[in-house]
Amino acid sequence: MKILHLHLRDSFGNAKTLVCSNEDGIIKYRAWSGHGSSGMRLRPNDLYPGRGYFPIDNPNGLSLDEFKDSITSLWNPWVGKDYGPKIEGVIQNKVSFS
Repeated sequence: MKILHLHLRDSFGNAKTLVCSNEDGIIKYRAWSGHGSSGMRLRPNDLYPGRGYFPIDNPNGLSLDEFKDSITSLWNPWVGKDYGPKIEGVIQNKVSFS
């Protein structure tokens, strides 16, 4: 089940896509270059804004919206700056934690 779908742009102006999904209770990430489905696959952590790793579970019991906000807030340090990765769009989809 898809949780979050982000269109990003890196500091060089290259389009990237990051998709977060819940597969059998494990949160997984897929990333590729471009915003279409035919881009070259990337390591998801290459898109991580800073140093660290994307979470692979929800240990704090966040709601779906809180979890999505926690992921998108990772890019906050670069808001309003001329450098660094940017979120260009959040693709909407209806999902729920069950």
